[in-house]
Amino acid sequence: MIEHHTQFNTYIDRMADKVDGAFLKRMKEFQSNTLKPISTELIDEWKKVLTEDEIAVSEKINEKLDVFYGYLKVSKSYSYSLTDRINILKAIIEKKVYHKLYIESPLWLKMMVKKRK
Repeated sequence: MIEHHTQFNTYIDRMADKVDGAFLKRMKEFQSNTLKPISTELIDEWKKVLTEDEIAVSEKINEKLDVFYGYLKVSKSYSYSLTDRINILKAIIEKKVYHKLYIESPLWLKMMVKKRK
């Protein structure tokens, strides 16, 4: 996973003779960050940006993954508030609806969205 960029570059190189050059160029532009190695510049940046309550909410949401990967808990215990529960429901709906629409949208539409950013 850490060497994803080399795998993707290899795949693009293998497809070069099978796919139109203009399409490959657009694909490389669209997937530009996929072609780069993982950046370690922002490790622990969250500690400078998030409040203690935000860290506690994040740890509560990711609790199972944190335990699985052996992350140390850095905040106090936290119980979900009503607002938290509403935001979690909104996130679930967004994941199931919005992201599904994006994933199933055609490449030309994704390229148009990327260019507008």
